Amino acid sequence: MSQTVLEVEGLSKTYENSMHVVHALKNVSFSLKKAEFAVIMGTSGSGKSTLLHILSALDKPTSGTIKLNGQPCHHIFREPEASRYRLKNVGFVFQAYNLLKDLSAEDNIAVPLVLQGEPEASIQARVDEVLRILGLSAFRRHRPVELSGGQQQRVAIGRAIIANPPILLADEPTGNLDYNTSKEILDVFIKMREERQQTILLVTHDPVVAASADRVLFFHDGEIRDEYHCRGKQDLDNILRIFKTITEGR
Repeated sequence: MSQTVLEVEGLSKTYENSMHVVHALKNVSFSLKKAEFAVIMGTSGSGKSTLLHILSALDKPTSGTIKLNGQPCHHIFREPEASRYRLKNVGFVFQAYNLLKDLSAEDNIAVPLVLQGEPEASIQARVDEVLRILGLSAFRRHRPVELSGGQQQRVAIGRAIIANPPILLADEPTGNLDYNTSKEILDVFIKMREERQQTILLVTHDPVVAASADRVLFFHDGEIRDEYHCRGKQDLDNILRIFKTITEGR
């Protein structure tokens, strides 16, 4: 039986101010197995990004629990525990890349290892390997402004995987890219799952991306309304049908 890496139980998040109360997440529960590739689909404002931010300890839930390898993560929402948790357990890929503009591609990728205090020789060897895997060896000294959108996203993925975290979280990583570049980035995630046995949770609005996953979780109004186990590209019509049914309230 596959090992359960991540368990989310009854996760809720409420934002309040003097004028409004927003229930961003409502009692969300699911689990992910080792090397599983899961996708979250939902309309804007359905809680997708909020969930990823909580799973990466960038935000704190109002209630609910997160378990990593069966162990409750009670203290990950305060520093310095939050930073330690992210460095050891989670790689995060943002839609906007979030690269450091004055650093080269290889230096951006190396950041997590530098923060962990890894020896320089070890850092260089691991960065070389990631650059090779991502097809970026020829661009190692380029700064972000000198790279295409797809290349910048590859650098962002490299930074996320360099410390070999068990879980990769990605928030619309193909959202700003054209079809061919999006496919290349998607292939990189699939490769990470197959070669490194990393568990991937990816937010997308693209049903083509979703059809490449093992499982799709459909979010609406802060809740998981349905899920679908994929078998391949032939599931595209089913994914679109479920998504349309949920978002149109039928």
